[in-house]
Amino acid sequence: MKIVELLEWDSNYFGFPVAQIQSRTLSQNHLDEVLHFCKKYDVRLLQFKCDAHHRESIILAEQGKFHFVDVRLTLSQKLFKSNEFTINMPPDLIFRKGEISDIPALKSIVTDLYTQSRYYFDTNFPRNDVHGFYQNWIEKSVHGNFDDLVYVLCQNDIPIGCCSVLYKTNEIASIGLFGIDPSFGGKGFGKILIDKVLLSLSNEGIKTVSVATQGRNYIAQKLYQSAGFCNEKMEIYYHKWFLGSDKD
Repeated sequence: MKIVELLEWDSNYFGFPVAQIQSRTLSQNHLDEVLHFCKKYDVRLLQFKCDAHHRESIILAEQGKFHFVDVRLTLSQKLFKSNEFTINMPPDLIFRKGEISDIPALKSIVTDLYTQSRYYFDTNFPRNDVHGFYQNWIEKSVHGNFDDLVYVLCQNDIPIGCCSVLYKTNEIASIGLFGIDPSFGGKGFGKILIDKVLLSLSNEGIKTVSVATQGRNYIAQKLYQSAGFCNEKMEIYYHKWFLGSDKD
């Protein structure tokens, strides 16, 4: 595994080279190699998803002028196929796969859902660019070009919630973007959506599903835990910007 790689999609979207340290831990030798790579490829933003329990890596990152932007929690659960399990939904709700015609509504739903993400926390990103990042993500996922598909919860045929899914293998999947239109919050729609997604995945033969969320997003953590997810790992997300004299 390479110690650091350029992120093609992120770089193309933001308009400058973005790189990611691939390891969850860091040594001084690795850091020297990473910084050489960044200088060679004129990287403007270096991201590091650090094992929260690895003291040496945390110290090296902080000494190296990496800036804390997020705590990332990964939760997972085992699924068991059950055609008998039913979820009671109000008659005006419909659960289905997203279609191209849903894209404008889905882009509107995700626009303000991720105000607790590392992209919002890091003020080096213009707000409009961050809005567009998640809109681009959900649009690509409907087409199967980023995540593989998007499940949609509709009320009276209007999308009010969405969940993108990436199939890692025939038996393992992960949830990407998940959310309910804020104007429909507090009505239990999030629990209905996550339960329907999990039921669909289990009936497709998926045995393990994971999801990552922000450490500061207590609402999401509570929802996933209520749906049977358990904490798997915790990571600290660092950003290092190469601006002006930092490039030397």
